[in-house]
Amino acid sequence: MKTLTAFLLASGLAILNALSVSAQEQTPNNGFPMPTMAQCDSSEKMVDVIYNKYGEQPLANGKGSIFAANGQMLVGTMTYWINAETGTFSITITNGQLMCLVLMGSDFEPAPIPGQKL
Repeated sequence: MKTLTAFLLASGLAILNALSVSAQEQTPNNGFPMPTMAQCDSSEKMVDVIYNKYGEQPLANGKGSIFAANGQMLVGTMTYWINAETGTFSITITNGQLMCLVLMGSDFEPAPIPGQKL
């Protein structure tokens, strides 16, 4: 727990630093980093919440990557979860032991193909 607290504190400080640096380095043609936070816990606990509490089922897996606040690329298994009845969804990334909730939302529905009328 102490390690997790230290990690979260260091991540928060890195994000604050990245915000001030990215504000100075923005260029319209190259984009800029957008620091975000991801909720992480053991894979077992995260699956318990996503699967049992929200009733979301895994829909798709793939090799995923995400950038940490320090710029390091973290690679793992990405899973797209969905509850077709309620329309909630989640996207996670895991290394098999630690799982992070990258994105969550509601009102899931199939997207139309751009440029085509349905």
